[in-house]
Amino acid sequence: MTPDSTMTIVLYILGGAVGFWIIIAIAGSLPLLTLSKVYLEPTSDEESQKYLQKVLSGSFLDSAWASENNFEPVGVYRVKNLMGSPILVGWKYAHERTYLCMFVVFEAQTFCDCVSVFKDSVLTTSTIKDGQTIPPGREDWIQSFDVSDMGELWNHHRLALDHIAQNSSQVPLKDGSSLAEDFEASIHRQADFLSSITLWPLRVPYWYFVRRAQRHNKALHVLLAGSK
Repeated sequence: MTPDSTMTIVLYILGGAVGFWIIIAIAGSLPLLTLSKVYLEPTSDEESQKYLQKVLSGSFLDSAWASENNFEPVGVYRVKNLMGSPILVGWKYAHERTYLCMFVVFEAQTFCDCVSVFKDSVLTTSTIKDGQTIPPGREDWIQSFDVSDMGELWNHHRLALDHIAQNSSQVPLKDGSSLAEDFEASIHRQADFLSSITLWPLRVPYWYFVRRAQRHNKALHVLLAGSK
């Protein structure tokens, strides 16, 4: 094989790799372009009952656990302008802006986020590592775990809340806003932060294939220690 042919092969490989990277970047960034326009639309009474029962009929969360742990249902919504328009079934913790958000995606898959709202930040504890794909806002925190039920997820969330309180004296805000208002504000803040990152679409492949795997199943104090 001559030097010229070797160089040609190398250039083809590099060109293919660059092309693949760009395709992934475009495909991954398109759903994120609408984050600034996301809002919650209440579902009809019939749909609300349907999705509430769908969520509670699974093995992850039941109404008895929610009641025993001071969570009350606060609404069922369709998340508009988010890919697939998932359904959100929400519960709120008593006298605190902490929520359980059960999502129904494409009428089949479900996942859950525990979310606590602070003065200038949000803590999210999720059951899926996709939440780790894009960086959160500068003051926000995200952790994700493989868990079998809400009790496990809630325990991870409470441990993170304790860590935040001990290290920064921050605690979740009390009553004064709704799930819809807090959800929309959090998503829009993340969209603003994303748009501030230089050439962020080109970073999506790395975030998806590397970042989310590296951060999954790690507690908040471990993630924060690793970022120092």
